[in-house]
Amino acid sequence: MTRAQQKVGAWFSVDAEMTVDVGPAAASDDLRATVDYGLVAARIVEVCTKQRVNLLERLAVGLASMLLAEFPCSEVRVR
Repeated sequence: MTRAQQKVGAWFSVDAEMTVDVGPAAASDDLRATVDYGLVAARIVEVCTKQRVNLLERLAVGLASMLLAEFPCSEVRVR
């Protein structure tokens, strides 16, 4: 990150793919049996704005770790 970016910040987008077993939700049609994607998006924003990082790699690993820990997913890809 350049000094200018460190001073004023930078805008970027996050694309997160989660591998989720949708079988229980599909079988039951129950919202409680699936992932709250609004909460996923809110947590991504929270993590991205909570602390400054110098490397996007660090942010991506932090996001992936948080998603795996907090949501019922077996794999995560962050871009």
